Amino acid sequence: MVIITYIVFIQRISYIVYTLILISVIISSTYFYSNRDTFKEETIDYFTISDYKYNNDTISYIGEYENYRFYVYMENEALLPIGTMCNGDFEVVKPNIERNFIKRNQALSMKISNVVGSIYVKDDRSNCSETKKTVKMKINNLKYKYTEKVLKISNYPYTGDILMLSIGNKMMLDSQFFSALQKLGIYHLYVISGTHVAYITMVLIFLFTRFRLPIEYVKALVVICLLIFLMINIFSPSVLRAVLMAVLLIITSYFNKKPYLAIISLTAIIQFVIHPYIIFHAGFQLSYVTTFTIILSRHFFNDRQPFIQMIIVTVICEVCTIVLILFHFNEVSISGIVMNLIFGPIFSFVIFPSVFIFNMSLFTYLPECFDYLLHLIFSTNTSLILYLGNVIEHRLPIKNISSIFIVILAIISYFHIRTVLTKSLKKIIRMTLIFIVFLLLSSFNFKDDIKFVMVDVGQGDAFLITDEKYNQTILVDTGGKFYRNDYEIRLAEKTILPYLKENGIRKIDLLVISHMDNDHMGEATYISSKLPIKNVYINPRDEKLTEGYLKQFSESNILYSTEVSELKFKRITLKNVNTIIHTNNSNDQSIVLDVNLFDYHILMLGDLSVEYEEEILKNVNKIDIVKIGHHGSNTSTGVDLVEREFNLALISSGVNNSYGHPHKEVTDLLTKYNKEIVSTKESGMVEITFKKNGYCTKHKLRKIENRCYK
Repeated sequence: MVIITYIVFIQRISYIVYTLILISVIISSTYFYSNRDTFKEETIDYFTISDYKYNNDTISYIGEYENYRFYVYMENEALLPIGTMCNGDFEVVKPNIERNFIKRNQALSMKISNVVGSIYVKDDRSNCSETKKTVKMKINNLKYKYTEKVLKISNYPYTGDILMLSIGNKMMLDSQFFSALQKLGIYHLYVISGTHVAYITMVLIFLFTRFRLPIEYVKALVVICLLIFLMINIFSPSVLRAVLMAVLLIITSYFNKKPYLAIISLTAIIQFVIHPYIIFHAGFQLSYVTTFTIILSRHFFNDRQPFIQMIIVTVICEVCTIVLILFHFNEVSISGIVMNLIFGPIFSFVIFPSVFIFNMSLFTYLPECFDYLLHLIFSTNTSLILYLGNVIEHRLPIKNISSIFIVILAIISYFHIRTVLTKSLKKIIRMTLIFIVFLLLSSFNFKDDIKFVMVDVGQGDAFLITDEKYNQTILVDTGGKFYRNDYEIRLAEKTILPYLKENGIRKIDLLVISHMDNDHMGEATYISSKLPIKNVYINPRDEKLTEGYLKQFSESNILYSTEVSELKFKRITLKNVNTIIHTNNSNDQSIVLDVNLFDYHILMLGDLSVEYEEEILKNVNKIDIVKIGHHGSNTSTGVDLVEREFNLALISSGVNNSYGHPHKEVTDLLTKYNKEIVSTKESGMVEITFKKNGYCTKHKLRKIENRCYK
C-alpha cells in the first residue's frame, strides 16, 4: 500500500484509480487469510500417477485424485508407469503445522507446490493397472524417457548436470554440490530460469537466421520453440515466467514496441491467477525484484561496454535482493558478486553450449571423444564449484531481523542502487557502510537473558541453553529417528539447525549426550558435521557407547562424566548428579543434570527410572523446574520427586507416539501435587527466558499458556 501510494504521488494518478487499486489489493489479500483447507477428505479411494518426483537417486510419484495432487510413496522398488491408476483405501497425510519457533512452513511449501498431502502405500500393487494417459501425462512420460536415454548414453556422471540444466531433474546431483552452489550464490545458474531461456532464444535466432529466413518468420519459429520448451517443463513457475516474458517481448517487437514493465507485470499477474500461492515463493520474489530493478535502471548503463554492463547488473542484482535473502535464508553473501562474474561467462560460453550440443547429439550420435570432453568440462566445473564452496566462508549467517529493520534496510537498498548507477565510488562506499551499520544494528543482541528451550523433536529429547549476553550455547541431547530412505530430510534440518541459524548461533560450546538411545543422540553426528562443537560431554560407562562413535567427534574435546562432574560457564553451571554405577541399563546410566541459571535450578532426568530417582534426589538441594524422566513414562516420576517443591514439569514427547507418552499415571500424579505440566506434545517448542527477577514461558502452539513467574 505504501508503494502504491508512492506511485500515485509521482505519477499523479487520480484518486479514483488509486481507490480502485487499493480496494483490489485489500480484496486479493483476503485470499490468503481465509484459512480454508482446500482438501477436506481424510481418505481417497483411488489415485492416478501423473508424474515422477525425483529425489537424489530415487524416484517417488505425483498422484492425482480429481483435481488434487499428492506426493505418493511406495516401498517396492519396481517403478510403476505414468498413467497407472491404483484403487483402494488410501489415507491422506496432511502437511504438519510447524511446531518449533522457525520459519519453515511445510503447509505453505506444499501449497506453493500445489500439493495437498502425502500418501504412503504398502507393498501391495494388485489393485494398480495402467489407464489411458492424458496429454500432460504423455509429456511427463516423454521427460522420463528422455531421462532414461540421457543416463544410458554415457557412463560419466556429467549426465546428472545435463538432466538438471535441461529439464530441472536433480536426482543425480548430491546435496553437497547444491550446498556449494548456494554458498557461492550461483544456484540460479543451475535452475531453469531466465538465463536458460535467454540463451535458448539467442541460439535459436542465430540458427534460424543462418537459413536466411525473414526476421518475422524467425521470431514466429522462436515463439513456437519456446512454447514447446514450456510444455516440456509442464509450466514450471520459473520456466513459465521466463518464457512468457520472452514470448510477449517477441510479439510486441512486431509492432516496434518495448513495453518491458507492462510485460513483466502481465507475466506476474498471469502466474498469480494460475496459482496464487506462488507469490510466497522465494524464487518468484527474487526473480521479479531483480528483473524490475534492472529494467528500471537500464538507461544508466546501456551505453557501457558489455563487461562493464555485466558488472553493474551483477552488483544491482546483489543489492536489490539482499533484504529478501536475509528474510528467507538468514544470510548475507560475501562473495556473490565475484562468483557470478566468474561463473557467468563460464556457463554462457562453455556449460550452456555443451548442454545444447549434447542434446543435439542425443538424437544422432555421441562420439566417444566428445563424451570424454564433456566429462572433462563438467567434472572440472564441479570440482571448481566444490573447491570454492569449501575454501572460504562465502555466506555470513544473520539472525532474524525485526520488521522495522527489514523496512529500513529495504529503503537503504533502494538508495544504494541509485548510488551504484551514479558510478560515484565515494557515494557507493558510503551507502555500503550505512547498510552494513544498520545490518549490524539489526543483528546486535541487546538482551541480557538466558534461554532454556525445549525443542519439539517428536518422540525424543533436545534442549538448548543459550546465554545471550556471552554468546554461549549448550545442547543437551539432539533427538533422533530412523531413516528408511537416503532422501529423507534429517530431523535436525527441520528443528535444531534452523532454530540455531535464525537466532544467529554459529557454534555449540557443549553438547551433552545424556545416554546412547537413538531418540536422544541420533542427530548428534549430523549436527557436528554442520556446526563446530567445542566439547562433548558423555558417560563412558554407557553400555551402548562404542569407540567408533566417539571417533566421529575427533575435532571436539571429549569430556567424560566419570572424570568431570561439574562444568562451569560464565553464568551457567551444569552438575552431573547421577553417581549410580551398579547398573548396566543405559536409561539408568543417563547423565542427570542439575542446571543452575542465575539462581534457578533445572533438574534434567534423562531417561532415569523411578527406582533410582530417590538416590539422585539426595544430591539435589533446590529445584525450580524438572525435565521429567523418560518422556513421561510410568517407569519414571515417583512420589519422592513430586513431593519436592518445583513449579514446572517439562515433558518432551511426540504427537501420537506409539508408547502413549506421557502416561496418565504420571500426569495425574503431577496434577495431584499441583505441578504445572508443559509438554511438547501439546505446546510444541517451549522457550523459557530467565532474568534475574523471574522467568517467562513462551509456547509455540498454545500461546494462551504463556506466562511469567516471579
